[in-house]
Amino acid sequence: MAVENQTLGAQGQTSFALTYSYHLPVGDGILSLGASGGYVQRSLDGSKIRTPDGKYDELILHNDQTLPDTKISGGGMTFNFGAYYKAEQLEIGISALNLSEQQIDLNGNVAFQLSRSYYLNLGYSLDIGKNVVLLPSVLLKSTFLQTQIDFSALFRYNDNIFVGGSFRGYNSETIDGVAIIGGFKLNEKITIAYAYDLTLSELSTVSNGSHEIMLNYNLGKVIGKGKPPHIIYNPRNL
Repeated sequence: MAVENQTLGAQGQTSFALTYSYHLPVGDGILSLGASGGYVQRSLDGSKIRTPDGKYDELILHNDQTLPDTKISGGGMTFNFGAYYKAEQLEIGISALNLSEQQIDLNGNVAFQLSRSYYLNLGYSLDIGKNVVLLPSVLLKSTFLQTQIDFSALFRYNDNIFVGGSFRGYNSETIDGVAIIGGFKLNEKITIAYAYDLTLSELSTVSNGSHEIMLNYNLGKVIGKGKPPHIIYNPRNL
């Protein structure tokens, strides 16, 4: 189950989804297949909107018939699918969100389109020293109209402490930002991490970066931990 609530300026989004995953051994790794379905509600608070021709003395008057004066909302169903394969050193994942591309109407004049988006993740684990592992990865995000790529690398010590960074963009037109990441595992269930994201695009004129703190608690087992060992046949002569 996943629940999300987000507010960005005059816009808001609340979503609820039920998820299911299935794991099976494939070769030397584990293949995980997952699907989810749920409900998404989008909202627009017209009282927080300001237009160049509007008047905002005592009453809210946008002088734009498409914009509301109060808060409006609407909702619709959404469906997602993903697959993830993890071996001892290699991991690869692919997923698709908003498969139905639901259009959410708020009041007949304002509508949101949930665009179908695709994600591809590649990662590799490389031992570079005693108890030190380098984890390079690439994350591709695309709607086929817009594409963004993240390049990341983490150094993990003793399978516990990790530090690294990431870079968003693949050419001069898509460079967006760089992030510094660090954290540690308290135990197999709990992980704490911090990231500072610095904007490099034109948005840097209005954004000084963002701080992100993550607290992760794993309710299930580590992927692959429950995989039975290989059968060893030991013939005996009686």
